[in-house]
Amino acid sequence: MDLSTLTEEWRRIDVMEYFTKDYDYTDFEKPSAEFASEFNDYGLDTNDNSLYDYLVIEKEINVREAGNYRLYGSLESPSGEWVDYDSNYTYLDVGLHSIKLRFYGLSIYNTGESGNFVVYMNLYDTDEGRWLDSTTNTTSYYSYTDFERPPAEFTGNFNDYGLDTDEDGLHDYLVVEAEINVTKEGEYELSGDLQYYNEEEGYWEYTGYNSNETYLEVGIHNITLQFDGVRIYNSKYSGSFRVWLSLYETEEWKRIDVATGMATSRATGITSHLTTPLFFYPTKPTTTLSVQAPIRKFTITHPYSHQMVGLNCSEFVDANRKVYYDWIPAIRLE
Repeated sequence: MDLSTLTEEWRRIDVMEYFTKDYDYTDFEKPSAEFASEFNDYGLDTNDNSLYDYLVIEKEINVREAGNYRLYGSLESPSGEWVDYDSNYTYLDVGLHSIKLRFYGLSIYNTGESGNFVVYMNLYDTDEGRWLDSTTNTTSYYSYTDFERPPAEFTGNFNDYGLDTDEDGLHDYLVVEAEINVTKEGEYELSGDLQYYNEEEGYWEYTGYNSNETYLEVGIHNITLQFDGVRIYNSKYSGSFRVWLSLYETEEWKRIDVATGMATSRATGITSHLTTPLFFYPTKPTTTLSVQAPIRKFTITHPYSHQMVGLNCSEFVDANRKVYYDWIPAIRLE
């Protein structure tokens, strides 16, 4: 136990360690609900094409007090990479209950991995705002080819250029074009983070974010993003910018593809020219960081392969009330 003395400015001025008497954990209150032993999983095909649209898991919960509860679940691939996230909010009476979570089949397909997937689960009492229990279960064997294919994906062709909208000879935007092959018409969103490498600090610096939501028919399409020229000028950086591109289907706001390329600029004019992608892979390599708070217990994933400090959380709501389920558009830790 850490006992701290604070001044009016909330600065710690003293600390000491104190140990309590021995206690038996059985002397304390039991949680209003906790995980039981039963666990089941299966693939769910919702469109009768013999491919799973979801991996469904069922977890048994023992409820001692009726109330509102939320089950959170995070799915990891056989190699330990984060795959998808789901939650289930429901009212439960006293007794044993089987609660379902559904993980997006396309996210599993994009891992390119086959084997036994791992489900990390946390249970909360939403009436009291209290974390109750956590557990881990392993699924049956699945091949990634058992699951649904992406309805759209990057072709690997990209372009970039400066756009002068007021004809003053300076670029108002750095425009990035991504070519997308659509096999199922629908509403999609392309989003991107613009970054440059800060050699002095040794990490990629965030420069801007943009997104473009549009309806796309079957075929090849060029979708553009526009990054603010003023922000690029204020960065005082000249050189190659990295663009992290993500493609989403908007029906469930799930990411279906990701690509990274370089947009090259020269001097302060930020004049860009076509370059090929630096690297591309269907899912982001991640490093997980577990964080515990007094009420919530959750997992944050770091999205990039380099050793920069960054965050990619399982659920994030921006100022416009848009929900991102597996990443934060832009965040930096000082």
